[in-house]
Amino acid sequence: MGNAFSGSSQRRMMIAQQIQEEQRLAQQRAEIERQRREAEEAQAGAMQALLARDTNRLLRTFGARSIATAAR
Repeated sequence: MGNAFSGSSQRRMMIAQQIQEEQRLAQQRAEIERQRREAEEAQAGAMQALLARDTNRLLRTFGARSIATAAR
């Protein structure tokens, strides 16, 4: 009878450890996803800043009228 209880107790302990590990992995995945989103947002912001800079350079160099004419 003592052996059956100890086996059951071991199973419960293993299940509890497995649940803890799954929770830890879920938290890790959530953190990785958060970091990925932040990196994508930073990259998009940097690309927008570069586009604005390049657009301003073109406007200063050629003027808005000549760029509009070239687009036709």
